[in-house]
Amino acid sequence: METARLDILNGQLAGQTRAVEQLPFVIGRNAEADLRLQEPGVWDRHVELEWRFPEGYIARRQSDATATVNNQPFTEQRLRNGDLLELGGAKLQFWLGDVSQKRLRLREMLVWATLAALVGAQFWLIVRIGN
Repeated sequence: METARLDILNGQLAGQTRAVEQLPFVIGRNAEADLRLQEPGVWDRHVELEWRFPEGYIARRQSDATATVNNQPFTEQRLRNGDLLELGGAKLQFWLGDVSQKRLRLREMLVWATLAALVGAQFWLIVRIGN
């Protein structure tokens, strides 16, 4: 699963960014929501984000809530990098997070050491058999 973030474009939290760290990720007015928004028209559990393989991030709105992705109403919508979500009076932009690469330096050193040992062993065998 790729990491994701939401940039808050308007309202009380404008300019802030929230990481999508656990799923489902609830956006709404409720105190238990992962992203709590107080803008007009935002319901308690307005939208939930979830991960589905192989589609990716899916936004699912509460049945009677008003929400759009890129100005298109939806019930359930696959999210893509840069999509604009509007939930009542709130505007958010969805971004896939930066991909971090694991540090592989130790593994690389072990692979190179193993290759050097194999080449050395082959060279030793060639010299030994040649005599």
